[in-house]
Amino acid sequence: NQQEPEGAPVSETSSTESDLTGASCPAPSNGPLEITYWKTPSGKTYCAHMNGEGHESIRCDVTGWNDETMYLDSGAKGKAELSPATDSVANPDAPVMPYDQVQTIGSFRCVVHATTGTRCVNLCSLQGFEISTQSKKTF
Repeated sequence: NQQEPEGAPVSETSSTESDLTGASCPAPSNGPLEITYWKTPSGKTYCAHMNGEGHESIRCDVTGWNDETMYLDSGAKGKAELSPATDSVANPDAPVMPYDQVQTIGSFRCVVHATTGTRCVNLCSLQGFEISTQSKKTF
């Protein structure tokens, strides 16, 4: 049930790393599943925000990680995990998330850095992940 990306995937909130935490925590939508795609300027990381049917999450795939994906769930206990994957959220038509701009989408904040990769945080649990072509880390 994938939808084509429409416009900017996220709303710009700030350009400082410290703004990755400390915001409100909205509840997941109970409506139909909506998927918003984006990619990094390098085109090496693709992400999708999924919200609907009472569940919200972010998933990011790095080109070359053929069987692994980084997944972050919403909610107060939402944890990040490196998971096996048999599919991909890569969407070549996805809009680009600019470098060094903190973006809020649903219950998450993400930022893409040219040197360290993509970092996403669950605003409820303050857990998240950092991924790049060189490394993968959950916190």
